[in-house]
Amino acid sequence: MKDRVLATITLAALLVTGCGIAINRASDYDRFRDPEIAMVLRNFNLAAIREGDLARDHATAQPVKDFGAMMASEHAQSNSKTENELAKKEIFSADSNLSRQIDSDSGKIVENLRTRSGADFDRAYIDRSITFHRYIVDTIDKTLKPAAKAKQVKAALDETRAAAEKHLAKAEEIRKGL
Repeated sequence: MKDRVLATITLAALLVTGCGIAINRASDYDRFRDPEIAMVLRNFNLAAIREGDLARDHATAQPVKDFGAMMASEHAQSNSKTENELAKKEIFSADSNLSRQIDSDSGKIVENLRTRSGADFDRAYIDRSITFHRYIVDTIDKTLKPAAKAKQVKAALDETRAAAEKHLAKAEEIRKGL
């Protein structure tokens, strides 16, 4: 019981903050170069794939299962396309505190989601998706886009932002029915 309460508190904290690292101050984009931005985009996609795969396999509501499958598929395609386009211009990913935090937070979220079942899982996953996609849009707008230099990185940010807006709207629609 104690572990369940601790897991719920941890999930709630991650959901409220989006991810555990404070960013989006004016000075933040001075820290990011195109390779760090590329890795953040990669980890946004990998987090959505990991969480979507779990939802596809563990959700009980069909719209949540379908949404999880869509997240895994569309983010895998986005990741492949982005990495290929950036590699053509020799822009390779480089780690940053932000990219590591996104990966770590997603791992914690998945661990917590694995402890849930039924409607509780469905609501927790969709709530996480809503929070995460809002976080993606906010991070792109306030931190990554102002720091981007290469045309290909800016294009990848624009595509990722548009997809995140679409995914956010779909997740919010599903949440109303849960």
